[in-house]
Amino acid sequence: MAFPLVLAGTALLGLVAYYILPYGWSFSLSMTFGAILSATDPVAVSALLNEVGAPPRLKMHISGESLLNDGSAMMSLGAVAIGLAFGFML
Repeated sequence: MAFPLVLAGTALLGLVAYYILPYGWSFSLSMTFGAILSATDPVAVSALLNEVGAPPRLKMHISGESLLNDGSAMMSLGAVAIGLAFGFML
């Protein structure tokens, strides 16, 4: 579930940056911005789980999903970088 939703978040953030933000960025820069911001950070969730005494297995699942999210964000950033290098996104 992590990979498709991170890709959707990348695309959504990139489109918002391209069409709504007033900076006049190119499409490739907007998609790069979306790829950088699409990964989530589980620090607050981990702290809350420690506070309420959640089982260690749940903490492990949250950490594993975070790693998948980070990997998905790196893959989407790499895809944007390859697109830029070969001229697919101008």
